[in-house]
Amino acid sequence: MSRTFALVSVVAAVATGMFSHRALGATNDSGPPAQAVSALTQRGLSHDQIYQGDSAQAARALEVRGQAFNRYYHLGTYSTVSGQAARALQERSVALDRTYKLGAYADTSGSSFPWSSVEIGIAGTIGVILVAFAAAVGVRKRRTVIAV
Repeated sequence: MSRTFALVSVVAAVATGMFSHRALGATNDSGPPAQAVSALTQRGLSHDQIYQGDSAQAARALEVRGQAFNRYYHLGTYSTVSGQAARALQERSVALDRTYKLGAYADTSGSSFPWSSVEIGIAGTIGVILVAFAAAVGVRKRRTVIAV
């Protein structure tokens, strides 16, 4: 019984370590499906054909399209953000960049691999293995004491 319990505990510990990256937000997503990529590629090619050339008509079409996007997304002259609100957003962006070390505050000297996530996963796995081992030893020793 104790060997079975120990074996199950070790298997659970190994499984915990193997799947701990899921709890930390890692995914196996291989990207968008090929059909979606193909559709986006075709759309891009058709836009290239529509707007290619240096003609005044193509330039005007791009300008009108840009103005329509600005109006729809409230950008540029269509923005509803006041000067004070825009400054507040800018200061918030700078503060977030500083807090999360992005943009000008990014540390480019180190590795971008999330070693802290690996350390958490390893520590959890070792902890589960130690608890399983202690439980197996405790059950085995208790049985010998009861049997005597």
